[in-house]
Amino acid sequence: MSSIYTLRTMVAALILALPTASLADSLAVSPTRLSVAAPSQATSMTIKAEGKGQAVVQIRVMAWKKGSDPNDLKATKMVQVSPPAAKLGNRQELTLRIVRTSKKAVKGSECYRVLIDRLPAKSKDPQAVKLQIRQSVPLCFES
Repeated sequence: MSSIYTLRTMVAALILALPTASLADSLAVSPTRLSVAAPSQATSMTIKAEGKGQAVVQIRVMAWKKGSDPNDLKATKMVQVSPPAAKLGNRQELTLRIVRTSKKAVKGSECYRVLIDRLPAKSKDPQAVKLQIRQSVPLCFES
């Protein structure tokens, strides 16, 4: 009886030890912090999707006060990102252009957060767990 229990335990441990990275969806962002010195009004960043199937990403820029809670964000039209949404294949990279559209000069530091959301893929399995992956990258324009 104990040898069957031991065998079952070993089989379960081996199954759990098998690599599962090929099943995971991820989103890589580079750089992880953006700082733009005046007089420049633009910068760029790269995102790369990993995982099975196509990745749908949504990109937004929100106003943020440096040093405050990274979740305390406000909608803004002062900075635009292009493209605001995209579909990426496995290991496909996309370069984002980020432009400050305000005509007023920056005084001190003006900060934002670039939010990159990988939206959950549609699954045929209604029991499947669906996760949304979010990257929040600080962006500051400095005078």
